Amino acid sequence: AEVGLIAQFLAFTFLYYNDARASRRGWAPPWYSVYRFVLTFVVGASIVASLIGRGQIADLVTRPPGPADRMRALRNSQLEQLEDEDAEARDRAAGEADEEEEEE
Repeated sequence: AEVGLIAQFLAFTFLYYNDARASRRGWAPPWYSVYRFVLTFVVGASIVASLIGRGQIADLVTRPPGPADRMRALRNSQLEQLEDEDAEARDRAAGEADEEEEEE
């Protein structure tokens, strides 16, 4: 979304530049350059405010977990489960070895 807003800002600025050149060459009415400047300023300020606001809100609001986050959580839980099973198997093996030593 930020890339889109930045692209819109750059596009509006570029179009203002082209429109200002067209006004200077007489291809547009004399009042058009002022109108276009005000329009570009308002739109540009709105886009900049949106970018700043999105940056501040992003710090406050966490995004919902996506597929990659869910896969990472699943992998971590499976890894923990595997480690627990390995620890239980080692404990059982150590217990059986202790029992065999006691029998001898």
